[in-house]
Amino acid sequence: MFGNRRGRSDADGIANCARACRRLRGRGCARRHGVRGAPEQQVDHRDYQGDHTAFGAAVMAKVGSPHVKLLYDIYHMQIMEGDVIRTIRDQRQWIGHLHTGGVPGRP
Repeated sequence: MFGNRRGRSDADGIANCARACRRLRGRGCARRHGVRGAPEQQVDHRDYQGDHTAFGAAVMAKVGSPHVKLLYDIYHMQIMEGDVIRTIRDQRQWIGHLHTGGVPGRP
């Protein structure tokens, strides 16, 4: 859902992604059924703009909805940022779902 950077600055990417995610938060059906939109953060996808937690947290702060939260991929974020426990603690208000996988492998 975050898409490719295509030369955009983080500020432009955050604004653009927040606009798209706001469209999700307003869907009455999702709210009624407790469904959450969850953009995922990635590391090994060339030009992907959701490649660090600060970017995703900034988007979620602009969206401001309990129905749109980050899908925090521990495998990817350990490679990119390390210290995932601290990051999860610090950013838990923006995280709605966790993916797990061992680093460097994925068993």
